[in-house]
Amino acid sequence: MDTSINNAKAFTDAIKKMAAEECDRINNETKTLKAERLKSFNEEAESRYVDYVNYEMKRIISEKNREISALEEESRRKLSALRKELTDKVFAKVEEDIKAFTKTEEYKDLLVSFVEQICESMPNEELEFFVRAEDIVHKEYINAALGKFIHISVSDGIRLGGIKAVNRRTGCLLDNTLDLKSEEQKTWFLENSGLKI
Repeated sequence: MDTSINNAKAFTDAIKKMAAEECDRINNETKTLKAERLKSFNEEAESRYVDYVNYEMKRIISEKNREISALEEESRRKLSALRKELTDKVFAKVEEDIKAFTKTEEYKDLLVSFVEQICESMPNEELEFFVRAEDIVHKEYINAALGKFIHISVSDGIRLGGIKAVNRRTGCLLDNTLDLKSEEQKTWFLENSGLKI
């Protein structure tokens, strides 16, 4: 009887041992499966997080770029308005100084030198000269200074002063006006003043 109890006990112990090993195997498989699923879940969550962060960063960068572009455009508009205001002030003062200069004796001599320059550039040509209405009074002074008669008429196209000439034969226009010189200076000022936009 002892043998059968021992056999039964050995059989029970073997079953318990097999059951314990099977439980350990199942527990290990469960742990491995759980670890793999947790790893997969973490990788998926991290991937989603990275994608979301990248999307948000691109969206924010795009939004900020639009804001920067709008601010740059506004700055250009303001700088352009300031540049125009400064240029207008500078050349309003220039025009005042020119108007004051055209009332001097030196201006009459300048008109004579302008006529001489035009005559030198187109000798032996039939030229007709033009001045602004305020300067027609200097016609006799210019003719006397040149020692010859030139035909001088009034032109509405001259605002600041100086003189223009037209070659009657070719129609070629020679412009020696303060208007042109002022415009040339304005162009030079805009290009060289450092007020680039």
